[in-house]
Amino acid sequence: MRWFFVFIIVLWPAFGQAQSTPSAGDAGYLAQLLKDSLSDRGRMVEIFGFEGALSSKATIKRLTIADDDGIWITATGLVLDWQRSALLSGELRVREFSAKSITMTRLPEGQPRQPGFEAKAFALPEIPLSILIERVSAAEIILDKAILGDAFLGTLQGDLALNRDQKAANLTLKRQDKDHPDRLDLALKFNPQTQDLDLNLTLAEGPNGLIATKLNIPNQPDLLVSLRGAGPLANFSARFSLAAAGVTHLGGLVTIAKEVSTADERTKGESPPQRTRFNARLEGDLRPLMSAHTGLFFGEKSKLDLQGHLGGAQRLTIDRLALHTKALALTADLALGQDGVPKRFHVTGKISGAEEQVLLPNFGGQATQLAHAEIDLTFDAAQSDAWSGTLLLEGLSRPDVTADLLRLTGSGRILPSVSATLGAVASGQFTAEAKGVHAQPSSAFYLFGSDMNAAFETQWRQAEQSLQMSKISLESPNVRLAGQATLGLTGQLPLEMKARLSLRDLSRVGPLVGQPLAGSGALEVDGTYTLLSGGFDLEGRLESKNLALGHSMIDASLREASVLDFSVKRDVQGLVLRKLIFHNPSLSFTLAGQMASAQSRLTLMGTATANLLSPMLAPRALSGDLTFDLTLDGPLALPSVVGEIGVKKGRLSDPVTNLVLQEVVGKALLKAGRADLTLRAKIKAGGSVALGGQVGLLPPYAADLRIQIDQAQLINPPLLDARASGDLRLLGPLAPQLSQAPLRLSGGLEILEVTIKLANASIQNLVDLGQITHLNEGAFSQESRRKAGLIEKTRAQSSLKNPIALDLTIDAPSKVFIRGRGLDAELGGRILLGGTLNDLRPVGSFSLLRGRFDLLGKPLVLTKTNARFEGSFTPYIDAMAMAERESTKIYVQILGKVSAPDVHFTSDPVRPQEEVLAYLLFGSDLATLSPLQVAQMANALASLAGTGAGNIVSKLRRKFALDDLDLSTSASGATTVKLGKYLTENVYSEVAVDNLGATALELNLDLTPTITLRGKTSTDRPAGLGVFIEKDY
Repeated sequence: MRWFFVFIIVLWPAFGQAQSTPSAGDAGYLAQLLKDSLSDRGRMVEIFGFEGALSSKATIKRLTIADDDGIWITATGLVLDWQRSALLSGELRVREFSAKSITMTRLPEGQPRQPGFEAKAFALPEIPLSILIERVSAAEIILDKAILGDAFLGTLQGDLALNRDQKAANLTLKRQDKDHPDRLDLALKFNPQTQDLDLNLTLAEGPNGLIATKLNIPNQPDLLVSLRGAGPLANFSARFSLAAAGVTHLGGLVTIAKEVSTADERTKGESPPQRTRFNARLEGDLRPLMSAHTGLFFGEKSKLDLQGHLGGAQRLTIDRLALHTKALALTADLALGQDGVPKRFHVTGKISGAEEQVLLPNFGGQATQLAHAEIDLTFDAAQSDAWSGTLLLEGLSRPDVTADLLRLTGSGRILPSVSATLGAVASGQFTAEAKGVHAQPSSAFYLFGSDMNAAFETQWRQAEQSLQMSKISLESPNVRLAGQATLGLTGQLPLEMKARLSLRDLSRVGPLVGQPLAGSGALEVDGTYTLLSGGFDLEGRLESKNLALGHSMIDASLREASVLDFSVKRDVQGLVLRKLIFHNPSLSFTLAGQMASAQSRLTLMGTATANLLSPMLAPRALSGDLTFDLTLDGPLALPSVVGEIGVKKGRLSDPVTNLVLQEVVGKALLKAGRADLTLRAKIKAGGSVALGGQVGLLPPYAADLRIQIDQAQLINPPLLDARASGDLRLLGPLAPQLSQAPLRLSGGLEILEVTIKLANASIQNLVDLGQITHLNEGAFSQESRRKAGLIEKTRAQSSLKNPIALDLTIDAPSKVFIRGRGLDAELGGRILLGGTLNDLRPVGSFSLLRGRFDLLGKPLVLTKTNARFEGSFTPYIDAMAMAERESTKIYVQILGKVSAPDVHFTSDPVRPQEEVLAYLLFGSDLATLSPLQVAQMANALASLAGTGAGNIVSKLRRKFALDDLDLSTSASGATTVKLGKYLTENVYSEVAVDNLGATALELNLDLTPTITLRGKTSTDRPAGLGVFIEKDY
C-alpha cells in the first residue's frame, strides 16, 4: 500500500507541470512527463494507453514500474477524475483516483545495481496547500507470496482531505481470498478550529492470518488490534487493545491534556502559560503470543508506563518511562531545555533471568540469547556538568555470532549555552571492547577476526550544529582504523573525515560485499561525504598486496604490490576524477576527467606488461610492452573512445602448435566506434606475419582483417615441416552468437616447401595390452598422453564456442617432399580447406612429380606416389615402387595414414611376402640366406618399420621354427637380428648377428627352476661362464 500512495503523491507535480506548460495538450508529452517524474535510477516507469490528457478525466490502460531485476508492480485501468484549474490556486481536487488492478510480484531492490554518477540533493517533496480526494479505490490488489509470506488478494476504498478546515482520512483494505476476510479500517478526523480529534483504527484478521504467521504467533489465532479515541486535544484519550482468539493480551489508555501553569509558576517566570501533558499505560500477558521459551522473557505481566509533558519550563519532559517484563527492567527520565540541550537524563536497565541464557523476543529475525545485559546513563545539570554511561552485553549468542563480552563506556561534559553565538557544548570520551567473539562469514563481526578494542572522543557544538569525532582508533586481528571526522547536523548532513583503514585479510570482507576477495589492503582518505545526497569530495591512497577479485586477468594485474592515488568529487553535475593514478610493476596508468549519465569526458594513459593477458590466452603465453593513450568523449561506451593502444617487444608462444611469434610490434587506433589494427611479427622458426584491418567496438564486433604470411616456417614435429606464404581475410562478427552472419576465414596459402616425414615405429612382436586404466593420473600425464594421441581431447579442449567458417585454398605446385622408410619423393597439388576450426575438412591431393625408393641400397622405380586428404590433415599415402629380378617383378607398396602406414610386398609371379623380400634383396629364396644376409634383411625391415612389417617377422619366426626372432636398431644405426631356440627342455641357445658381421653365441642350462648355468662367446669378446640364481618376489 505504501507504493500506491507514493504513486498518488508523485502525480501531483507531474499534472501541475502539465497544466502550466504550453504543450501540455500533447498526450505523449504528458505521458513522458509522468515517466520522468516517477522514474529514477533503479526505477523505470512505463505508461501505456494514456488518454484524456486535455480533459478532466485521464486514463491509463497499464502502468509498470521496474528495477534492475525487471518489473515488480503493474497497475491497470487507472482513472484520474480531477479539477485541473484548482492547481493554479495551490489545490488538488480529485473526484476519483482508482485502479482496476494493482499486482505486486515482489519488493523492489533497495538500491540500483549501477548507481548514477550524479549526486541527488535531498529535499522533501512540495505538495499543494489543499488536498481533496473524494474517492480512492483499487478493485483488485494482488500481492505475491514472496512479499508477505502468503499470497494476498484484496480491495481498497478510501478518501482523503487535507485543508484549513479539516484533516480527514478514511481507508478500508479488505482481504478476499480467505473464508474470514481480514481487514484494516482507518477513520481519522481532526478539526483545526475546534481542535477536536476522532480516531478509529482497527485491524482484524482470521486464523492463520498474515500478521500471526509473520510474527510466529503460536497456533496463528485470529487477531484484533484497535486504537479508538474521541474528544478535544485539551482532554483527549484513546484506548489501545490487542486481542487473540477473543482474549485481550495487551491493553491500556493513552491520554493528552492541556495544563495551565499555576500563578506561582507564572510569578516566578518558570514556565509559559500552558503545557501539554501526555500519559500512556499499557499492560498485559504477552506469553500466549510468544513461543514457550520467548514467553519466559515477558512473564505473566508486561507493563509500559510513560508520563511527560511538552512545553512549560522545558521543551520536553519525560517524568517517567518504565518498561518491565520478567527479564527486563528499564527506567528513564529526560528534560530538554527550550534550546534543545539536555538538563537531565537517567537511563538504567537490566536484562537477566533465572536461567543461564535469556532468549530475546524474535519477530522473524535470528534467535538471540543473552546471559546478562545492563545500561546505566546519567546526567543532571543541577548537580554537575559531567555525564557518564555504560552499556554491557555478556554471553551473546546468535546463529551467526557469539561473544563473551561486548562493552561500551563513555563519559564527558555538557556545558550550557553561555551566549547566543557560542551555544552549548557537549563532549565525550568513549571506549569499546569485544571479547571472545566467534563469527560466521555472514556476520559483520567476521570482518574483525575475533576480539576488538576501540576508542574515540566526541564534541557537539550547538552554534555550529556539528558533531566532531577525534582520536578514533580500532584494533582487531584483521582491522586497524585511525582517524577523525566531523558530522554536520544541518542541510545534506556533510561528513568531513580523515582516516586510515588497514585490512590484513580481505577474504573476510568478501562475504559482506558479495564478492570473493583475497590479499591485504590499506585505505587513506581525506575529504567530505554528504549522507543524504551521496555526494563527496575525497582524496587519498589505496594500497594492496596479493589482491584477487576472482577474475584471472584482473587478478594478474593486482597480484603485485599496488598503489592507487585518487582525488575525486561527486555532485549534482556528475563524478569528477581530478586524479586517479595506479602503479605496480605490471601496470601503470593515469585516469582523469568527468563522468555523467549523458555525457562523459575521460583521458586514460599508461603502460602494462602484455603477460597480464596470458590468463585469457592459456595455455598460450604472451609477453611484451603495452602502451595506451585513450580519450572518451560522449556516453560511457566503447564507440565514444578514441586513441591508440600499442605493443612492442611482444612474444606469443603456443605450446599446442609449437608456434612462437616474436618481435611483435603493432597498434590499434580507436575511432568512430571501431579499431584500426596494424600488427607485425616474426615467426621464430622463420618467416613473418602481418595483420591489418578493422574491428567494431560494439557487439557483435564486426571485423574485416587481412592476414599476410611471408615465408612462414610451420613446424609440427616429428611428421611435418613446412614453409608457406599467403594472403587471408577474416570477415564477419567476432561474436557470431550475437549475429546471424558467420565469421569466415578465406584466402589462399602457397606452400613454398613442405616435408612430410613418415613415422618410424618398432617392429617388435606387438601385443595389444587392451584398455589401461590410469589411477590418480595428474594433469601433466594427461596432457602428455593427449599430445601423443593416446586419449582424445574433450569437447571443451578441442572446440571453440563460436567456430570460424573456413574457405581456404592451399596451393603447392611442387616441393612437397615425402621422406622416410626408403621413400624420397616430390609431389605437387592443391587442397581446398572448408568446414570450421572445430571441424576441419581438407579435400584434395598431391601427386608424384619425381622420386625414388631405396631399400638396402637396392633402388626401386617409384611408379606412383599420392598424398590424399579426405577430411583430415593426416594424409593418406599411396606409394608404389617396382623392381625386376630376373623374370620376377617385385612391388613394394606403402599405403595408409602417414602416421602409421602399412608396407606390402607382392610379386609377379606370386610369392609369400617373406620370400618376396628375400628375393628382392638377394635374388634367392629365404632358405638359402646366410646369417649375415638375414641381418641385412632385418636392416631393410627396420627402414620400412611399421605395423605391416611386424607380420613378416612373425612369418619368418614360424618359417625357421624358432622360439624367438628379434630385430633391433641401435642409436648408431646398426641392425641386429637375434635367433633363439630351445634345444632340449632345459637347454636354450641364442645367436645374434649384426649387419657388420659381428656374431655372438649364448647357451643357457637350467639346473633347477632358480639356478641357471650360462655361457657366452662372441667375435669381439672372450668367452665366459657363470652361475645365475633367479627368484621372483
